[in-house]
Amino acid sequence: MPPVEVDADASIALRHDRSDMQQLADWIDRRVEALGLAPGAANAVRLCLEEAVINIITHNDPPAGAAPSIYAWLGRCNGRIAVRIEDRCPPFDPLAVPARARAQDPVEVPIGGLGIQLMRSFASAIEYRREDGANRLLLQFDG
Repeated sequence: MPPVEVDADASIALRHDRSDMQQLADWIDRRVEALGLAPGAANAVRLCLEEAVINIITHNDPPAGAAPSIYAWLGRCNGRIAVRIEDRCPPFDPLAVPARARAQDPVEVPIGGLGIQLMRSFASAIEYRREDGANRLLLQFDG
C-alpha cells in the first residue's frame, strides 16, 4: 500500500453518508488538478474512487457515531497514479467477485452491480488486503 504523503490534501476522511459524496467529488477535482492528470486518467480515477466509496456506503451499515469512517488517498506511487481506500466495515474482497458474463443484448444488462467490473476495466492494477480490522483497496492507474 502506498505511503501517506506529507501533502495534507492527499487524503480525505469521509462519513459513512451519501451527503459526503459531493465533498469527495470536490476533493478528487482538486487532487487530479494538483497531480496534472490527463482527462482520460482523471475520469478513470474519479469513476473508480467514487464507485468504491458509494459501494462502501450502500452495502454496509454505518458505524455508530458521526465520525469519519472512510479514508481515501490519491497520489503518485512508483510512477503510477495510486488510489487507496480504507474502511472498517466487514471484510469484502472485490477481487473475489467473479467477472460478469457480457450481455448479448443491452436490454439484458442488469441495473447495478457493474462497479467492480468498471474498476477492473479502468485500473491497471488492483490490490486488496484486510489488515488491522480494515479493508484496504489499492487501485493503480497508468498516466
